[in-house]
Amino acid sequence: MNRLDLISYVFPNKHAAEKEWCSYFSQLLKEVPHFREADQLRPLFSGSAMPATDFRTGDAAFPAIVFHSPKAFKLKVADLLISDRKSAGIELASLNRLHAELPQTQEQSAGIDISQLYHQLKGRLTGVDHTGVNIPVTLMPRPEWDKFLATLSTVCNLYRYPDEDWPFIIPAEAEEHATNITDFSVKRTPKFELVYDSYTAKPLFQFALETNISREEMEALFPAPNGFAIPGLEEIFRCVAIKSPWDHGLGFRFDLYYKAEGKGLSDWETGEWLIKNGGRIRG
Repeated sequence: MNRLDLISYVFPNKHAAEKEWCSYFSQLLKEVPHFREADQLRPLFSGSAMPATDFRTGDAAFPAIVFHSPKAFKLKVADLLISDRKSAGIELASLNRLHAELPQTQEQSAGIDISQLYHQLKGRLTGVDHTGVNIPVTLMPRPEWDKFLATLSTVCNLYRYPDEDWPFIIPAEAEEHATNITDFSVKRTPKFELVYDSYTAKPLFQFALETNISREEMEALFPAPNGFAIPGLEEIFRCVAIKSPWDHGLGFRFDLYYKAEGKGLSDWETGEWLIKNGGRIRG
């Protein structure tokens, strides 16, 4: 295999707070219809397109992102490990086979707890557009970032976001990896976003979830300050900051897409906008 076939988010699951967080996160994922059936996010347009995304527990002290890639690399961004599977040296287990009873968490004073997010979104999720990681520019020098992207670009279809350091991996077939994506008739999810972030002081995991919730209802469900909009993207989704046991070194942001109003696929869903306006990154 000469391509990136799977991206794994890995979470520690040793202590009570970690077990509780992982239990709620697992149940939240199972609200996504096709994830519930497959235990991972696979490109639905083809059985052979790559990469897919899954979520694991592992014998690590801090969350990590593991790329199942033939190319070796190992980055440490503060406490966050970003690595190929072999170099990571982490024993992985399935997060989604957890069957623990969901604990009754008391509401805390600051931020939104993942238990609250789960209960607010139960029965309201329809899909996952993308997941991703934000890497602070203060924690990764530009040459290291560029080298990382160059390595990734040899094993997947990686595309620039116009005018921003937000490149996306778009699922693709083997022949599309060898040449380029030209078929814009299918929905290409889950994408994976890498953000070279000049605003955040610590790494951040992001999960862009598709919902059947209108903008008005979403704003009422998740008011400021924990619910907010990214300037220029206010009409597409609302962001929600979520607490975790790893708050000291990692942020979590859920981007909740509003209920789709139009018919047919948009040029974002098919990847056309990124591919034509951003262009492919090649190592």
